[in-house]
Amino acid sequence: VAAGVGSVMCSYNQVNDTPACQNDKILNKLLKEELQFLGNVMSDWGATKTGVQSALAGLDVDMPGGDGLMGFNLVRAVKNRMITEERIDDMIIRLLTPYYLFGQDQEYPSLNLDRNVIEDHYKINQEIATAGIILL
Repeated sequence: VAAGVGSVMCSYNQVNDTPACQNDKILNKLLKEELQFLGNVMSDWGATKTGVQSALAGLDVDMPGGDGLMGFNLVRAVKNRMITEERIDDMIIRLLTPYYLFGQDQEYPSLNLDRNVIEDHYKINQEIATAGIILL
């Protein structure tokens, strides 16, 4: 957090019998209040167990999404006064903060579907593999 990270991921495990992505003490109290983290908290892939409870506990982004835990459930929760619009606004602000903080809105590369980006990956992977070889 002190280094200026824009996003933190909660995981599959439980902390004191509470799923990490639904843990108010860790996400809200420690991370967001005590450490003053301004970015977003994103779930590990499929680690979200509840939508509204996780959002209230400090989860901002459910990955991969689309399973009905957030989205319309949060709209319903706002209408039923289970969660405030302010919390929804906070989730959106936290999602967009790193985007602007790290300049993603400036000079973003244009989409080029003809560009071969895989070739670069093979070269980089080869360099890493070669540098990591250890002779026993």
